[in-house]
Parts: sequence; C-alpha cells; structure tokens
Amino acid sequence: MADTEMNQAGGEEGESGIDLKVLSAEGDEVDDYAASALDEIFGSINDALGSQISSAFDGGDDDDGGPDVDVLMLLFVLIISKIGISFSVGIDWSMFENAFGWLNQLSVLAPKVPNVGEKTIKTVTFVLLLLIQPVCLGRMNWLSREHRGESAAPLPRYLNWLPRVVRTQLKPCSSMFTPLLIILWVVFLVMFIASMATKAHMVAGFSCLFFGFPAAYLSFINFSRQKMWEYVYLRCADVVRYRQYENLCLKEGSFVLFVFVASYTFVVNFFIALMATWSSQTGTQNAFLVIGFILYSVLPLWYLYKVITDTDADRTFRIFREQLVSSFVDQHMYMKLVLLVESALFSLLVLLGSDSSTQLVGGFVISVFFFAVATISRPYEDDMENYSDIIARLTVCLTLMLGLIIQGSGSSSGCGVVLIIISCITTIWFLYTMDIKEILLARFFLLLQLYAQAKASRYTKAVIRKLPGDRVRRIADSPIEFHVLSSVQRIHFATIRKADFFSGKRIKELADLEITWLDLQQMGFTCASLRELGFSNDELMAVDAQLDDMGDRSDIQTLFEDTYNERKSAQGEKDRSTLLALHQLGVLYHDMGEHVRAMDTLTKCYKARDLLFGADDEDTLVSQQYIGEYYVFLSRAGDGVELLQKVYDLRRQAEEESEATLDAMRALGKGLQAVGMTGEALKLFEKRYVIIVRQTVANKMRRDHPCTLPCRLDYATALAECGCFTSIPDLKLHSVMNRQKTVHGADHPTTLKLMDTYAELLTKIGQNLKSSQLHYECVSEKAATFGPNHTGTIKSKFALAGCLIEMGRNMEVERLGLDACLSDQDTRLGETHPSTISSMVKMAALYNSMTKYKEALDMFQTCYDIRCKTLGKDHELTLGVANNIAATLDSLERRKDAQEMYESTLELMQARLGKSHLNTTGVMLNLGLLYQRIGNLPKARSVYNETLEICTEAYGEKHPRTLMAYEFLGCLHLIEDRFQDAKDVFEKSLALKKGIFDDTHPLVLSTMENLASAMQRLGQKAESIVIYERLCALRASSIGPNHINTIKGRVAMAIVMAELGRVQEALNIVIAAVHELTRVLGPAAPEVHEYVSIVGYIYALCGQFDEGIRFTNMALAGTIQVYGENHFLVKGLLTRKAWMLQNSGKPAEAAKIQAIIAAMPADGSQKAAPAASAGAAGGDAAGADGGSGETLSPLQQQLQEEQSAIMNSEVQIATKLSSIMQMIQSGMLQNALPAIQDYLQNDFSRVVSVENILATVNIAALILNAQQPQLSLQIMEAVYPPIKMNFSSKKELLLPSMDLLGKAYAYSGNVPAAIPILEEYMKLAEEERSVTKAPNPTLDQTQDLMVKLYGSLRQFDKAVGIYTSQFEYYKNTQGEASEAAITAINNRAMYWFALQNFDKSRADHKEVIRLLTILQGADHPETIQSLDGFKALYAGNGMQY
Repeated sequence: MADTEMNQAGGEEGESGIDLKVLSAEGDEVDDYAASALDEIFGSINDALGSQISSAFDGGDDDDGGPDVDVLMLLFVLIISKIGISFSVGIDWSMFENAFGWLNQLSVLAPKVPNVGEKTIKTVTFVLLLLIQPVCLGRMNWLSREHRGESAAPLPRYLNWLPRVVRTQLKPCSSMFTPLLIILWVVFLVMFIASMATKAHMVAGFSCLFFGFPAAYLSFINFSRQKMWEYVYLRCADVVRYRQYENLCLKEGSFVLFVFVASYTFVVNFFIALMATWSSQTGTQNAFLVIGFILYSVLPLWYLYKVITDTDADRTFRIFREQLVSSFVDQHMYMKLVLLVESALFSLLVLLGSDSSTQLVGGFVISVFFFAVATISRPYEDDMENYSDIIARLTVCLTLMLGLIIQGSGSSSGCGVVLIIISCITTIWFLYTMDIKEILLARFFLLLQLYAQAKASRYTKAVIRKLPGDRVRRIADSPIEFHVLSSVQRIHFATIRKADFFSGKRIKELADLEITWLDLQQMGFTCASLRELGFSNDELMAVDAQLDDMGDRSDIQTLFEDTYNERKSAQGEKDRSTLLALHQLGVLYHDMGEHVRAMDTLTKCYKARDLLFGADDEDTLVSQQYIGEYYVFLSRAGDGVELLQKVYDLRRQAEEESEATLDAMRALGKGLQAVGMTGEALKLFEKRYVIIVRQTVANKMRRDHPCTLPCRLDYATALAECGCFTSIPDLKLHSVMNRQKTVHGADHPTTLKLMDTYAELLTKIGQNLKSSQLHYECVSEKAATFGPNHTGTIKSKFALAGCLIEMGRNMEVERLGLDACLSDQDTRLGETHPSTISSMVKMAALYNSMTKYKEALDMFQTCYDIRCKTLGKDHELTLGVANNIAATLDSLERRKDAQEMYESTLELMQARLGKSHLNTTGVMLNLGLLYQRIGNLPKARSVYNETLEICTEAYGEKHPRTLMAYEFLGCLHLIEDRFQDAKDVFEKSLALKKGIFDDTHPLVLSTMENLASAMQRLGQKAESIVIYERLCALRASSIGPNHINTIKGRVAMAIVMAELGRVQEALNIVIAAVHELTRVLGPAAPEVHEYVSIVGYIYALCGQFDEGIRFTNMALAGTIQVYGENHFLVKGLLTRKAWMLQNSGKPAEAAKIQAIIAAMPADGSQKAAPAASAGAAGGDAAGADGGSGETLSPLQQQLQEEQSAIMNSEVQIATKLSSIMQMIQSGMLQNALPAIQDYLQNDFSRVVSVENILATVNIAALILNAQQPQLSLQIMEAVYPPIKMNFSSKKELLLPSMDLLGKAYAYSGNVPAAIPILEEYMKLAEEERSVTKAPNPTLDQTQDLMVKLYGSLRQFDKAVGIYTSQFEYYKNTQGEASEAAITAINNRAMYWFALQNFDKSRADHKEVIRLLTILQGADHPETIQSLDGFKALYAGNGMQY
C-alpha cells in the first residue's frame, strides 16, 4: 500500500556549516627564533607572489590544485608512449644493437670520476631498474601494515624480531633513527669507504644501491614524520591529531604508487631493448631474459588489477584504488591497465618490426585501434580528459600516416625529423590541457608550506611575547605562514601582540583570523575580557558564532543585544548600522533556536529597511531573502516562495549572472521544491548550473572544477525529485567529488558537507549501497576531524542510520551508538539546545522506523513539550512533532488518543497555515488513514476526496501530494472490495506518474505494486504476475535485489504464483525472503513473522493444512510478541488459521478461533494501508499481561491450551522415537519399519522441539549405518526442509542434517544431488572449525567421501582442493610434519599425477619425503620405502623422479 509522510522532524533543523576548531596544549618554552637568510628569501617570495599563494592555500574557489597524482601518472605514461612512438619509426635502429648502447653516453663521466668503468655503471643501473618495482610493491604493503597497526595480521614466527628494529605502526616518533636505519647507515659507510679505498667500484655502487639509497630514503621519511607530528600536535585537537598525522603519512603511498606505475614503461622498454640482442646471447641468458620480461610485464598488471578490484581493502589501499580508477567511469575502471599495455605494444613493435616500414604500418594499426576504442568508449569521467586523449591519439595516427607517406617517397631522413617535431607539438598540447602550470605551482607552494610548518611549531606564548614587532607583522601578512598557524596560535598572536598583529596589510580585525566564538570560549575568553583588550563590538560580532556545538550562549546573546541597544540609543532606530545590528540579532536568535523571537526581529528589520531604503536596496534584499529561506525552513514554503520570487526578480533586473542573483536563484529553487513545484525548480537549477559552469570556463578553469560541485549536486537533486534519474550520470558527480577530495582533502569541512549531500542524493536515487559506503566514510572523517561527539558527526551518523534502515540493515544501526551521542549532547549542550532537539527528533524517527514505538513516543513527547514551551503550541515546528506523536499513538493501537491529536493538530494547522498547505494536507491524509483503521470507511473516503479536491485545485493533478491522495483513495477501494474502482484509480495514477517520473522512481513502483494487487483480486492473476515481474526487475536494477522493497515485491508475486498452482516456485521465493530478512533484520523483526505466515498460507493453498497451521502458529507467536494480541495483524492471522482448520476437517477448533476473533475489540480490526509516518503500522508491544491475579483473555487461554497440547504431543513423540531407536540399535530394523512409516505419515508434521528433530536425524543416521540408504533418504528429505527453514542459525542441528542428507543421496546412487549438499556442508563446517579450532571427525569422513565421488566423476581437480584444505588445516594445528598432514599432501600428489600434472605431483612427492625425514629420519624404512615407490612410479611412466 502507498505511504505518505510529513517531514518526520516536522520541518526540523538542517545542518549548519561546520568550521574546523583546533585546540592545542602549550609547548615547552624555546629560545628566540632568529631570522635567517632563508627567512629573508621566504619573505621576498611572499611579497612577490602575494594573492597567488593565498588563493593556493586558503582553499578559495580560484584554486584548482592541479591534477591529482592519478592524472600525473597518466600524463607521464602517455608522454613516454608518444616520444617512444616518434623514436621507434623512421630511424636507423642499428645504433641500438648493443643492449647497453644508450649508456655509452655516460662515459663522459670517466674523466671526472677516475676508475669508474662502463661495466660498473651498466650493472648498477641494470639492478636498479630490476629493483624499483619490487621495492615500491614492498613499501606500499608495509605502509598498509603500518596503518593497520595492531589490527594487522601477525608476523610469521621467524619475523618476530622485526618490530624491535623497524617501525610497524604509524605512531608518532620522537626520534628519526630506528635500529634498522642505524644499521643501514653503518653498513653503507663501512662498505663504501672500504670499497673506494680498494677501488672496488662495483662494490661501492652496490653499497649505495642496497644500503645508501634505502638509508637516505628512510631518513627522509622519518624526519618528515617527526616534523609532521610537531605540526599536527600544535595545530589539531587531541581527538583528531592522530588521524591528521596519519593522512599526511599516507601521502607517501601515493608517491610510491606513482613511481610503481610510471616505472612500468621504463622497465618494459628496457627488456625489449635487451631482446634486440637475442641472437648474440646464450640460451641461458635468453631464458632469463624471457622470464624477466614475463615477470616485469605481467605481474605488475596483475597486482594493479587486484588493487582495482579489491573494494573491501583497508584505508591505505582504498586510497591507491581511488588513484587508479578515479579518472574513469565505472565500466572502464580497468583503462589504466589498457594504457600500460598500449605503451608496451608500441615498444614491442620496435623489436618485431624488421624495418622502418613495418614499424610504421604496425604503429599505425595499433594507434588507429586504440583511437577507435577511446572514441567509442569515452572512458574518462571528465570531458576535457576525453577530448585531450582523443586529440592526442588522432595526432599520433596522423603522424604515423605522414610517416608512411614520407617513407613511401624514399625520404627516410626527413621522416624522423617530422615525426619528432609533431610528437613534441602533441606533448606540448597535452601538457597545456593538463594544466602543467598549476602542477608546478602547487608543488612549489607545498615546499613553502612545509618550511612554514617547521617554523610554526615554535610559536608558543613565550616565544610570541619575545618576537620582534616586524616579525609579527610579517607573519600576519604572509599567506602561508598565517595559514599554518592553529586557531590557538592565532588567538595568542591577536591577544598578546594585538598592536603588531593587526597593523599589517592582511589582518585588520578579529574575523580575519578565521576563528569561531567556540574557539574563544574554549580558551577562556569572554566578551568583557576581549573588550578590555581593545576589541570593539563590531569586531566581536563579525566572528563566526558556531552555535551548533556550543552550550552556554548567553555571553554572545548579551553582546548582540547590547550592541543593538547601544546603536539604537546613539544613532536611532532608522540608522543603517542599527538595522544591521537588528538583523544580526535576528540571525543569532535563529541559530539559537528561538524561532518566534527570530522571526519577529527579522520581520521588524525587513519592514524598516523596505520603508527607509526601498525594495531594491541591497540590505532590504538581504533581509527579504533571509526571511524567505527562514519560511521554507519552518515548512511555510508557500510564504517563502512569494518573498524569494520577488528577490530573484529584482536581482535579475540588476544583473543576470551576479553571485547574489545565483544565490537568490538557489534559494528560490529550494523553496519551489519544498512546495512540490519540482518542474519549475528543475528549470532554475539547470539554468544556474549552466551559468556557473560557463563562468568557471571563462575564468580559465576546468569544467569539472570543485567549485562547480555544489551547483551540480543541487541540479542532480532537482533531477531526482522529478524522477529524471537517467540524466544524473551526465553530471559526473563521482569524478568531481573525487577532485574535491584531491584538491581540498577528504577531511576539509566543505568536502565533508558536500559528501553528506552527495550521500543523501544517492539514497534518493536508490543507490543505497554506495550511499551507505559514503556515509560511513563521512562519519569516519568527521569523527577524526571534529571528534566523535561533534554535532556535525552526530548528524552524519543519523543520516547513515536512516540509509541503513532504508536498506533493512537495522542491526547495524544499533552499533552506531546514537543513544550515547544523544546523551552526550544533552549533558554538554542542554536539553533545549537546537542541536539536542534536532537529534532527539531524528532519534525518535529512527525508533519509529525500528518499531520501537514506546521509546519513539516518549522522545517525541519530550520534544513536543520543549517546543510548546519555547515556541508555542501553534508553531510550525511544534505542529510537525504533534503529527509524529499522533502517528506513533496510532502505531501503539491508542487510536482514540491518536484521533484527538490528529484533529487538534489539523485544526491548528488550518488556522495557521491554511487548508492547502502541504503539511495540512499531509495531516488530513494521516487522519483519513486513522479513520480507515478503526473501520469508519465513509469518513475516511470523505477525507481522501476532500484532500484530493484541495490538492488538485491548489497544485494541479500531477503534484506529488495529489498523486499521493489518489494512491490512498485506491487503497481504500481495495479494502472496500471495490477492486475495479481501485484498478481504475491506480491506472490513472500510474499514467500521471509515468508522465513525470522515470520508471524506476519509488512513487511509480509503489503504484505498480498496488495495481498488481488490484488485478490479482479481480482474478486477473496472469496479468498481475507480468506487472510483479516488471516491478521486481525495476527494483532490483535501481535499489538492489536484496533491498527490503524488492523482497516485498517478490513475496507478493509468490502469493499469486501459488494461487496459479506454481507452489514450489512460490515457496522457494518466500523461504529465501525469510532467510535474507532474518540475516539482515534479525529473527524478531515483524517482516520475518509476516513472511513466515505467507509460507503457511502457500502450504495451505496446496492442501498441506497441517504445515500451514504450523507456520501460521509460528508467525502468530512472533506477531503477538511484537504488537500485542489485539493488533489487526494478529486478528488476520487468526482468521487465516480458522480457515485452515475448517478446511482440514477440524470445525470445532475453527469455531473456537472464530469465537476468539469475535471477542477481540473492534478497534484495529480493519487492516488498512501502512501508516503515514515511519513505522506507523506498528502496535502496542505490551498486549495483555496475563500476570498473577489476572484473568486470561480468550486468546491467551487458547494459546495456553494449544501449547499444552503441543507439549503432550512432543512427549508422546519422544517416547515413540526412543522406542524406534532402541529397536534399531538392537538389530531389529525390520520390526521398526512400520513404526517409522507411521511416524513420518502421522507424527512428524507435529514436531516442533529441537530435541525430537535431532532424535529423528539420529534415527536416519542409524538406518544409514545399517545400510538402508533409501529409508534414511526418505526420512532426511522430510526432515531437512523444516530444519533449514526454522533452525538455520542452529549449526549443531543444521550441519549434521546437511551432512546426513548428502550421504544418503550418495549411498543411494544419486551423486549429482549429493555433491552440492556436501559441498555446502564442508564449507560451513570448515568455517566453524576455523573458529572453534576443534577437531571434526565427521568433516574428515565427509571429505574422504567427496574425494571418492569426485573421482567417480573424474573431477580430480576438486579432490586436489580438498586435500589442499586438509593439509593447511593439519599443518596449522598439528604441524607440517604430522602424519595427518603428510597423508594429505601424499594423497594430493596422487591426484596431481592422475591429472597428469607431473611437475606438481613430483613437487608434492618430494615434500612428502622431506616431511617424513623430519618426522622419522631419512634412514627409516618407511621413508626409504616411500622414496623407492615414488621413483618406481615415475620410472614406470618413462620419467625421472
């Protein structure tokens, strides 16, 4: 059924901007820092570069930051490829016959470095090229281990000494020297001095290579980390210091990855050059050459492929993966590997081409092929990169074509010259498109920043007091030096050296420090103390208040109020500065959550400005726009849109594309979205997006510059609101978001806010998995950047919780610790703080979604009381919470209270907001839904029709609220059994929605589901299934096959299948749904009980009423536990149970159930559409108590009687099973057969206890041991399905049953049926054994059986897999030289032999001999006998052992 919902928070507060707040402990006092010659140079650079440096490090919109490391790497590879092409065609290659010919030019060093021969240079260079990639590979993995720290896998025993000589964690270090580093330096110095003294230059070269270079590199890394920690310790708060230090350390990995990839082309070209000397080398040399070429050309590609495909790697390798795939669209993420292969092909062509003509033709074919691939696939996310790549490739094609023409004319010398010139032109063009200037500037600025950071760590309070005045002024005027100062340091400079610090060119007032009032408050400053230091009220008011995470705000409030009163007294109410103070005071009230005072103050200011300065005055427009946005925030979007439209019109008349006009355009678009005018909002956001991108390009920046990301997200959200999901990928949000992270950092406040918005957008368009991953990343970064209990972090946690609930992953929500966060906010900020109230509303909404209705009601009630006290009973935000309280009361079956709350809320809303307001119509629909629940269908119909009429007249037929009213009316027709009317309504609604939204829009899919339900009830079951299949396919493609809504559609389709006779297919679907929901939501979830009841219903449809009753009883017990016994779902299950009893020939029992139904209260007897607010379909979890001294209800009496009957039945069945087991154990199986058949036919369907089911399994095992596999199979085929359905979490029951069923199939001759069951058993049993570490003889027996079964099917490779698993287990538990491990590897060797993989069988046989030697000695008779047997085995097949 369709849902409708007012904003769950009742227009609750949105997230305000997050500013980084930094704290610092005082450092030790240090000596004065004297200015050096470097300081003078540094100051001159600052003066010369000025605003360029400022824009580069202040993170302004003009800073592109240059391409990331990924683009640098691509640039490098492509340039090498282009130059390689030019030099590989039209040139005489005879000069390269010598493999090291290109090194001959280095012989010019000989006069300067005596006795350093060519051989030394060649050898050292050769080894360096071979080592560069393995070293990079090892460093990347070691960096990942350092990052994982204690959570990393333990080192092997032979490396336990390693942590004592080298750092294994990214912990800050106080000294740059480690034992390993000292050893490297000592060995290097000793070897180098000794070798140079003895003129052993080869040894000297290798000492530099193996000891000197690593020592220098590690020294640089350790020194850098030491300085990074000094900088981070000073700049960041305690809670985030380590994460910031970690982020800086991980940048090393990006550099190492770049070297690893960039070196690929060099190494491959080197091996190809060596292959040119093939004919002059020996066979051994050529063999090593081939092996080396394969290793160094294939393994790096395989490693990069593993990095790209590993989406679950740790954070280090996630950074590497992002570098490799961020440039490309998802379906072409492997393009990085294609680029490397392409460059290798061009180099290989040089070797294979016999002459320049062949090389030219081959190069032309390859270049045309890859040009076609690039043109068709357009692999890059960014259009500019696609165009650059295509132009570069086209130029290469034309170059090679020109070379062919020149070659044909016989002018080979001119060919080389032209090719080189054109290649240079291509390279210059490519450099230009890649913004090489920004790359170089960014690297230069980075060096300056590192130097400034080293100096900034010295500025403690004591040092600041002693610094010369000109030095303080230079620090304030230096963009870089000021940038690296922490907030604490800036405040110290401003308060201790105020006169000098504010006398420069850049810093003029307190707001220029980029600090917040929270920073000042945490350092103990108040308004009074700052005034005493000489700061004016204007300066103090200009500082960002940062109220969302501040508890005591009275000091700031007093400041703003006093300032306004002082200006009013001194300059009068009509003065512009007085009205500015009044506007600022209203904004402060808004931030403090005092919305009544805020609106009154802002309105007063706006009217005065309009009267005094005119409607088109800038101050008037600012007030008008702020009030308009405030109205939208308060859910009075209609009033807000009217004001915002006037602002936009006036600003557009003044200047069409100014920043203020674009801001007004955005505000108006948000207002239009709030009133449901999504089409008009989309036009505005599209226009704004086009203008901003055009301005960005005009400012000589990339189209995908991060400054365009906010407008892209706004436009994408508008597209999603209109259901235009297919247009969203064109905005390349993923690429631009990665660029934002690259330029500004993933932990930058702006980046984090945009990540939140992007994640919410992904949820809207159904990409819940990506959304949850991004939410998790955002929560992690915010917790590390701002702290785990910061308001911004908590808001992101709530957003993540909502996404998880949307995906049905309720159990993960519990692990987020939201209750603890809310408690911390309550303690730290106070109960009435806006941030606390916002979190309480969100927490209550989550409780509702998780069916915790009592907790939700208590929290909603607390919010309602606070808002009644602070805002008034009729305020918009108060009325929003009142709606949610009514919906929760409805869920708790307190229908009368819910009706009173809805009616009073509706009356207040109509008086304050009007009948046509969206919130008013939302409450009307909720009230109609309540009437529907209590059985007052005429009243419900009247409310729905009135709402439909109001919405159609006010918003039009295609407005989402109008369509929602249609949906509710159609659902009411279904309940009234007016199926044709329902179908007509749903068809009309679907036609209207398809004209507005994409097919995958949730509103379209909801109507499709309702239409299929109506057609099913009309008897049009075949047509209904067609719609259900289409519905499931659309949901699976948009939100995933395991989303709870997709599963819901499949279950509804399964019911229709069962009604059409496709019972087994339907059962499989529903049983799979039960398993998936149990895994995700837990066994107590209401959805699990609902689908278990559907299993019972399907069994009943095919005449298996006993099974149907059993599953219905299970669902009934769970539903009563969740909702209580008077819930309408309980009544529905009882009605179904009575129907089953009647049809199974038990009319007396059916009559009892009917009497219980008749005695139930009428309230809630009608099943209706789901409630409007989240989770409103719930009920009272308490139900009737039935405690001591109370009379049991009829239902409780019935359940008690049934439970007693079940217990008696179980006792009787247990007695019968015990008797059967005794007869079988006494060898009287034939005598037991009648009792077994009677038990299976008459008693087994009534078994519910685990003990009796396990006894049945044991009987089957005894029968199988008695060599009666057919009878054992008959028992297990009856037992296993209910075990898998009901006891999948009980491994002690599931695993033996699975094993026994598979063996029964095997011994009955049905091997194909046995293998998949036994394979699943082995997988689960091995997982359990890896956890418990306990031996499992049954698993060993099953593995031996599976080897025989695989052997009978000639599947020897699978038998090898089993013995490999056995060997690894025994090696880890008993030791590699244990008898069990030796037996496993010996058996594996025999199967390798059967597969004719003689190399592996020989290796395993040799391993057997080695292990036998360890176990019992080389001269032991069994060792000798085994060795002789292996030799004979291979000799008999004409081979040597």
